Amino acid sequence: MKNETLIKIAQKYGTPSYVFDTKALRERMRQIEEIVGKKVKLCYSIKANPFLIPAMLEAVPHLEVCSPGELAICERLRVPMETVVYSGVNKEPSDVLQAVQDGVGICTAESLRHVKLLQAAARKAEKRVLFFFD
Repeated sequence: MKNETLIKIAQKYGTPSYVFDTKALRERMRQIEEIVGKKVKLCYSIKANPFLIPAMLEAVPHLEVCSPGELAICERLRVPMETVVYSGVNKEPSDVLQAVQDGVGICTAESLRHVKLLQAAARKAEKRVLFFFD
């Protein structure tokens, strides 16, 4: 990004301002993928900067979402739910049900309670949930 561009942004929006070069971001993600290989699937945690979601959807195969609020952001932005990894603790049954109904791609289960919440949500939503254990 050229200095003139940054000066115009500072004049228009004031300082401090956060400026992200999404073209550079996508290139950086491509370089990381080249280093780690295709077997590693990169995932962006939207918690840090949810306003980067559109750019990151072009750069990584998954978005990590940890809260009902973050899931709601993805719903509003019409994020393809199969790209979402819904993780983290402290979920209410209604939170897990919403994620299952939305069709999130991956839900993590960090305890037996989470497994039971996912099973109950799948039954209620009449959806099939697969479990993988390592």
